[in-house]
Amino acid sequence: MRHQKAVPGRFRATILGLALATLLPALAAGDTSVHAVACTSDLRHPVDVHVTALDPIRRGATVRFVVSSTSRIGLGRAEARLVHAGGASVAGPARLALGRLEPQRAKQATFRVVLPQGGARTLL
Repeated sequence: MRHQKAVPGRFRATILGLALATLLPALAAGDTSVHAVACTSDLRHPVDVHVTALDPIRRGATVRFVVSSTSRIGLGRAEARLVHAGGASVAGPARLALGRLEPQRAKQATFRVVLPQGGARTLL
């Protein structure tokens, strides 16, 4: 038995065309008062994280990465985790405690990995 589409393709296109046809005259005339929306909320994530390599990145080398984390709000028991090594060998802990993150005060953790001698590039 063949599966029936909920809305066949040509009808879907017709419905979309009718919906656009009702909006186009208002948009062409510059009338956006009906659809104007003012968003006043702050939708940013409260935690900001930056990762920086401290050593040159070369095949077979041990590379240190510093993870710097800042929060807009106070957070307790924060930690940095190396979730995916991307084929590199982790040469230390994969999880480091940052402690309490005070608002707008950065905390840092340093990870070490040994990059493989060959292979494709990957992300940590």
